[in-house]
Amino acid sequence: MASDTQSIKGPLEMLRAKNLTLDIGSSKILKDISIRIANDELVAIIGPNGAGKSTLLSTLSGAIQPTHGFVDLDGLELQRWSTKELALRRSILPQQSILNFSFLCFDIVLLGRYPYHHYSTTQEDITAAQIALEKTQTSHLANRSYETLSGGERQRIQLARVLTQINFFDDDYSNKSRFLLLDEPTSDLDLSHQHKILSIARESTGRGIGVIAILHDLNLAAMYADKIIVLKNGKITENGPPMKIFSPKMILENFDLNVSIIKHPTRECPQLIAL
Repeated sequence: MASDTQSIKGPLEMLRAKNLTLDIGSSKILKDISIRIANDELVAIIGPNGAGKSTLLSTLSGAIQPTHGFVDLDGLELQRWSTKELALRRSILPQQSILNFSFLCFDIVLLGRYPYHHYSTTQEDITAAQIALEKTQTSHLANRSYETLSGGERQRIQLARVLTQINFFDDDYSNKSRFLLLDEPTSDLDLSHQHKILSIARESTGRGIGVIAILHDLNLAAMYADKIIVLKNGKITENGPPMKIFSPKMILENFDLNVSIIKHPTRECPQLIAL
C-alpha cells in the first residue's frame, strides 16, 4: 500500500469529496456533498449550529466513513493511503483536545513529529517543534504543564502540534500537496490571536498547504477565506468566493439574521453588520 501512496506526485493537488452522504440511523447528517479543495486555497465552512460542519470535516479527514460517496487526496481514496503516509499529508486541529496525563507543552508539540520517525533526526524534530512554538507565540509555555493552560493557550499549543505534523516550515517538502483541517481554530482566543491564527492559515496556502477551517465569525471568514462553503441541514447551500456569495438574502435564509453588507475599508472582501 505504501508503494501506491508514494507513486502519487500530486499533479491534482487537491482534496475532493464526491457525492458524500452520511446516514446515522434514520437521519441524513450529510446529503450528497461534492467539493474540491486545492492545496493553495483557504476554504471556510460556515453554517448554523447543527448544520453538520464538524461531521463534514471529520469525513474529509477520514475519521468518519461516509454511507455513500468518497473522499480522495490527489486522486487516491483516503482508505487506500497508509496511516503513516496520510498523517504526512494532512493534519487535524479538533475543537477540543483532551489529555489525561500531565504533559509538558513542548512534548505535546513534539508529538506532531511522530509520523516522521525514520524520516528525520531527533534534532530536526526538536527544531521543528521550537519553530512551531515561536510561530504560534507560545515559546514561553514550552515547559508548562498542559493542564495549567487556559483554553486559548491550549488551542495555540495544539496548533503548533499540527503545524509540526504537516511540516509547515520545510520548504523542501513543498513538492507534496498537504492539507490542514481546522475545527473552530479561533474558539477561546482573544481578538488579536484570532487574527494571528488565521494569518498562519493564510500563510499556509503559500506553502502548498490547503486549509479547510470551520469558522463561526462570518466577518473573519470573509477576510481570510478564498472560498466559503455554506452548510445547512447537511447540505451545501452556497459555495464560492465571499464577494460572490455574501448577501443579506443569503445570510437571512441560512442564519435567520438581518444584516447590511458593506465593503471592508482596506480589503477586497465584504463585512456584515447586524441590523
